[in-house]
Amino acid sequence: MEFKATGKETGGQFWLAEQTSNLGYASPVHKHTREDEYFIVLDVGLRVSVGYSHYDLSAGGTAFAPRSLAHSFEVTSPDARFLILTRPAGLEDWFFATGQPAPELVVPPPAEGMPDFMGLIASLRAYDVEVVGHAGDLAGEAAGHAEVLPVAGGQDVASRLSLVGPAGPRCRAGGRRGSGAAAAGPG
Repeated sequence: MEFKATGKETGGQFWLAEQTSNLGYASPVHKHTREDEYFIVLDVGLRVSVGYSHYDLSAGGTAFAPRSLAHSFEVTSPDARFLILTRPAGLEDWFFATGQPAPELVVPPPAEGMPDFMGLIASLRAYDVEVVGHAGDLAGEAAGHAEVLPVAGGQDVASRLSLVGPAGPRCRAGGRRGSGAAAAGPG
């Protein structure tokens, strides 16, 4: 994830990042209580699910996830490059707090072992982001609907989030414009 603009640079109005991820990379189903989130596809295959609506986006496609509505995304092509814009700003600080500087602008190799999902979920709560299910919850079955299961006290969340991938999140990380700082974190 390469930050193009942060809240410090926009007076708190928004943050913008470019992300490149491989086939199958997906966010868990989550909802923001402070922010609206926009997805703008630059290169091929991204599926964005917002509530029970699903958008299969190609280059130039956009999707909007308003605050308080559960949403997720999944890369559906060998790789995808897309922008994430969130307004107002503030949540980008989570990526810097939980991520690691990227040594170069490439999709990193799969991590060894599973990420600490419970730790990530707890850290998101400080930003009023609630994880409500794994990436497949909004995709729906043949009928086109799925029930999003509430996460009661984090019960069995780690096993439900395993669809993110056994290697954990894989995304390009890069420098924040003007600072040389970088963060790689779950998308």
